[in-house]
Amino acid sequence: NIRWIYIITFLGECYLTMSIWLFFYTRYLNFSEITTLVVMQQVVQLVFEIPTGAIADLLGKRKTLIISYALYFCSIFLTPFFSTFWVFFALEFMKGVAKSLASGTYEALTFDTLKEKGKEEQYPKVNANIISISWVAYIVAGLLGGVLYDISYFLPYLILACFFLAATIILLLKVKEPSIDSEQGNLNYKKYFSQMTLGFKELFSKQTTGTLVLFLLLGTLGYYTASEFMGISQGKSYGLSATNVSFLFTGGYLVSAGMAQLFTKLLKKGNVVLIAVTSSLFMLASYALALFVSPVLGLGLIMARIGSSSTFSNARSVILNQQISSKNRATALSTFSLLYTLPYVVVVYLGGKVIDLSSVNTFALLLGVLLIVGIAVSLTFFFVAKFRLKPGELQT
Repeated sequence: NIRWIYIITFLGECYLTMSIWLFFYTRYLNFSEITTLVVMQQVVQLVFEIPTGAIADLLGKRKTLIISYALYFCSIFLTPFFSTFWVFFALEFMKGVAKSLASGTYEALTFDTLKEKGKEEQYPKVNANIISISWVAYIVAGLLGGVLYDISYFLPYLILACFFLAATIILLLKVKEPSIDSEQGNLNYKKYFSQMTLGFKELFSKQTTGTLVLFLLLGTLGYYTASEFMGISQGKSYGLSATNVSFLFTGGYLVSAGMAQLFTKLLKKGNVVLIAVTSSLFMLASYALALFVSPVLGLGLIMARIGSSSTFSNARSVILNQQISSKNRATALSTFSLLYTLPYVVVVYLGGKVIDLSSVNTFALLLGVLLIVGIAVSLTFFFVAKFRLKPGELQT
């Protein structure tokens, strides 16, 4: 599967609309309506997050991804043909379901494919390759998205839809379900609801794991908010056009792609938790300092945040997968996604209010302070608990 997973990664992550979606929506909607769509999509993902993770473990990861990518294709293909809020609402709803179906499932399929062959020790390298491919896809999308949008706002959406259609066909014809300790094919309501509770146990049952997961959640929240909302909002607030925002993102993607390949070397020389903590400092600085620096330095901070995100994401993936059993892997990873999506919904809603009253970077400062305090507290409890353990008790 791994060869095909690499190809699907590129197709699914070459998200040509990532740097132009805000420009497209402002053609027809005001900022309040746009924020409503963003929040709604995340609420849908939040509601379906754990249920779809349970479905992936019980129905099968491959089948779940096929449904997800088919929904992505439909929602993206239809978007540029409409101009009304309620149609966009329905399409973003569909996209939220698709995102929740893929969340955790893709990562679980990758890890279990390796585990089936007894090669799970290769996961950090394979995951680093996936992240590097993702950043290459982001670079291509960053370079082309704004240019295609300037030619015709239809083009980024239609080409991206074709990418998801191709990925769906590959999943149908080439990818196989790993034959390991999952219960696919036996989906029923009793197992379904039982499976939903196991994600929390996988994440929080072990000593010290809870505080470490809290740090990972807060760090992921910071990066996720940046990639989904703050990055493009800050770029637009600095007066950049759609094409210039694309080029800004591309610069960060180039750095991040390189850092993803360096991760395995860093992992050999340092502790994976320390790597995650160090990389998160760039994200925190990009929020806390944005209000006080010049636009040029502010854009540099955005690039540094993007560049450090692959290192954090890779470290987070290694830490979490060391703690989770294959049987409940998709459920647990979907649970993790739910736990940072919930506060993200609140962050975006309140962010829209603050931005209307003040500015994007004022909100960035407030969010940065909250993240710094939360991360400091979680890491303090983690290291206190860690030093109380006997050597070897904490796997990470």
